[in-house]
Amino acid sequence: MLSFTLAMDYNERMQVDVRLLNDVVETLGAITEELLALGDRYRYGTASIKSDVALAESYYRVAAELGDWEGMRKLAAVLEEQGRSSEAEAWLMRAASEGDDQAEDELHAPRG
Repeated sequence: MLSFTLAMDYNERMQVDVRLLNDVVETLGAITEELLALGDRYRYGTASIKSDVALAESYYRVAAELGDWEGMRKLAAVLEEQGRSSEAEAWLMRAASEGDDQAEDELHAPRG
């Protein structure tokens, strides 16, 4: 009886842990979406926000460091625009190595 109770407690704890992990993943997704949106606003500017590429880079970098592939690609694009090609390529390579097909395509695209 005791082993059955312990097994049930373990399964219940695992279910709680999985729910909490799903909540964390969902929250991180929302955070990275906001970081990317802020990065875009500062990269391109808006009617009320003056363009600030350095600030955009910082938002993209946080998203990239959190593992967001789009953040890695956008950071790479900003770095490339600034002539920081080797750093840009490193971010694209990281995204591609983690399974991002779009980053893989960008690595093999002709540069002009």
